[in-house]
Amino acid sequence: MATNVGNGPALGRLVSALEEFRQIAPKMEVNQMVIFLLIAQKRGIKMTELGSLTGLSRSSVSRNVLALSKEAYTDSRRSNPDGLDLVTTLTDPFDSRSKIVALTAKGTEIARRVVAKLTPPDQ
Repeated sequence: MATNVGNGPALGRLVSALEEFRQIAPKMEVNQMVIFLLIAQKRGIKMTELGSLTGLSRSSVSRNVLALSKEAYTDSRRSNPDGLDLVTTLTDPFDSRSKIVALTAKGTEIARRVVAKLTPPDQ
């Protein structure tokens, strides 16, 4: 028996926003979407903060950020030789051991489109 969870318009907007990601990379993982959205929410977020916010290990955060970046990403299960070019990493000017992640111009445009899809029509 199906249960209606309510607020169909909000769920419809969420599905529409997720479609933006599928247009870029049909096999994009949920963790990559979450990391992208956290980067979009906080400009110049540190990799360590992404790990704290998501509960992912340092290596998982690095792998997901790399998948979203311009650099090639390959492993035994997935391949994206051109990269998505949605984020870039920079060395923290105050701590050379830390990396800061920011959206690229392409990433900023995708973030704007996602936010537009999530915004109710009356706003």
